[in-house]
Amino acid sequence: MRGSNARFYFEFENLIMREKPENKIVFDRMIAETEAIIATNKVAATTVEQSKKDTPMFAQYNEMRKGYEDCLLFFRLGDFYELFGDQAKIVSDELNLTLTARAGISMCGVPYHAVNSYIRRLLKKGYKIAIGEQMTDAVKGGSMIERSVVRVVTPGTLTEDNLLDGSKNNYLASFCSNNSALVTTCVFADVSTGELFGSVKSADKLDSLERVLLNEISAYTPTEIIFTPDFASFNGIAEYLKHTGLNIAGNCSTAPFSEVE
Repeated sequence: MRGSNARFYFEFENLIMREKPENKIVFDRMIAETEAIIATNKVAATTVEQSKKDTPMFAQYNEMRKGYEDCLLFFRLGDFYELFGDQAKIVSDELNLTLTARAGISMCGVPYHAVNSYIRRLLKKGYKIAIGEQMTDAVKGGSMIERSVVRVVTPGTLTEDNLLDGSKNNYLASFCSNNSALVTTCVFADVSTGELFGSVKSADKLDSLERVLLNEISAYTPTEIIFTPDFASFNGIAEYLKHTGLNIAGNCSTAPFSEVE
């Protein structure tokens, strides 16, 4: 402590000695005690942070994250869904919510009874959301609450009326392309109504097939697309999706749509 503030303590010591030399003993004791307190607090802060990261709850949280790396994990804690670390910062920035921290770990939460309004806003920004729900009730002095991901929410899999636009269908589209054969199977499904439409499109040239598929996409305006690798080679479709304002979900917020191998 003295080393990092040498000039300050030198001048302070000289001042004390000029006023009352015997205070030098008190001064030294005060400095020693202050340095000890600071050192203890640093250790305590580290211990608390590490302890929190190693708690059963955080072990459970980290385990749940492993299967849903491409999703924001809404982790149910009582009356709130909480997000931690980098995901807490993302949601705080995207939704302009307060970011808090405990023991150095960033946290951001939303009330469970209003969660759909936050989910809707995140879906519009291209995120997928995994809902980690409490599966058992809290028991005082009992074992830890069991939690499990009960649903992955994406724009094309919505069924809740308060998340849907009732004036139009909400289609999830699937394209299975074989570009060497110039054939693509197209399926459009509205999970909320049960409507399903399928067709097989073909053409004599790849750019012609792309135009046919673009017509299908513009007709059904899906909110989410899944597709095979060959479909990803249609650059014109990718550009169209980027510039039409369609709500296309992807593996991350910057992707125009998601890919299924």
